[in-house]
Amino acid sequence: MKLTNTELSQQFSEGKFASCYDYLSDNIQWKVIGNKTLKGKEDVMKFCENMLKENANATFKNSNMVVENNQIVVEGNCKFINEDNSEGEVNYCDVYQFEGDKISKITSYCI
Repeated sequence: MKLTNTELSQQFSEGKFASCYDYLSDNIQWKVIGNKTLKGKEDVMKFCENMLKENANATFKNSNMVVENNQIVVEGNCKFINEDNSEGEVNYCDVYQFEGDKISKITSYCI
C-alpha cells in the first residue's frame, strides 16, 4: 500500500526507515544541523541503518505536525538508554520537502 507524504514523514521521524526507502529521491539531501549533511539515497539509507543499530533501544514519539504545500514539519522526542545505562533524550524537528511522492530534502534539528 502506498504511503501518503504525511504518513511517510511520520514514519521516517519515528525511525521506521525501511518502509520509507522507496520514497527517497535518488538525489536526496539530509542535513542534520550541527552534525552532517548526507547526499544521495545510498548515503541516507546507510546512515539510517547505522543509526538503528546504534540506537536499537530508542523509542520515538511524534508530537506535532505542520503540512504546507510540498513541505511537512514533524516535531517529536526520542528516548534511549546510553551505554552506561543512563537515560538519554533528544527532541527533534524534521523538515521534509517533497517532489511528487519522493522526499527530496530533509533538514533535522536535534536538541
